[in-house]
Amino acid sequence: MPRKVGFILGQVWKPSNRPQAAGGSCRRIVCLHGAESHSGWFAPFARHALATGNWSEVIAKDRAGWRGDVPSMEAAFAWIGKSFDQARSNKLTTTGDAPRVDVVATSWGALAALAFLFDGPREAWRNIDTLHLVAPGIFPHKRLQCRIFWRGVAESFVGGGFISGRVPLDLNPDDFAEEPEINSWIAGDPLRNREVSWGFLRVTAALQRIVRKKIADGALGQSAGSLRPAVFFHLPTKDPVIDLRRTTKLLCRGNAIIMQYPSRQHGLVLQHPELLSAAIAKLK
Repeated sequence: MPRKVGFILGQVWKPSNRPQAAGGSCRRIVCLHGAESHSGWFAPFARHALATGNWSEVIAKDRAGWRGDVPSMEAAFAWIGKSFDQARSNKLTTTGDAPRVDVVATSWGALAALAFLFDGPREAWRNIDTLHLVAPGIFPHKRLQCRIFWRGVAESFVGGGFISGRVPLDLNPDDFAEEPEINSWIAGDPLRNREVSWGFLRVTAALQRIVRKKIADGALGQSAGSLRPAVFFHLPTKDPVIDLRRTTKLLCRGNAIIMQYPSRQHGLVLQHPELLSAAIAKLK
């Protein structure tokens, strides 16, 4: 399982000649990927979002270096902050203001974005109107945790796994989608990340502690009002990667705005980008 050390990938999608809706030229979307995925996984969603005419660009910036390693929470927050800055750094709008931004984050990226909302600097959220969290990794599914643990144990016998500090994620392609064509694409994706470091796991646990406590304490509603972005949760109901029951229970306790997608799986941005883009267009 090779590391992709120093590998940086970024994507910017722009509309073709399709006319934009009013205000579309002043809005951008920033996308934050998960643990296994990369910016290229947002391509189907970007095409559908731009086709609505509501946005001028969709921007996705990969975590720098080996995506399976996040050495600190500060590094995770820096990735998010720089992604936001990239959306604001281009030309100003006709009124002289920075463009308005909507954020779409999936899985691990959604977990990190939510922690950044609670513990990051408030200034980082200027010009950001909405935050859409798709299948956030607040509570991983217990079956997934068991698979990762036993795979780590098995590979330790040959010098990898827990012994090497490189823990395989072991997500099956059909965890993301039920369509064979998409599953085959995921399985053969050479840029897909298939392992994580101990540092990544430590940072993930810290992010989860922050998010769980803050939501339970009612900070979600407070943050949504004081930090500007409106927060929406998009939950596929057949997601085998996250613990949907525990996630929904916590979010309801925190009075979160939840949108459910019946019979959909974890890779909503890949298999059903039209549903997600249409929902976000109505909520922007």
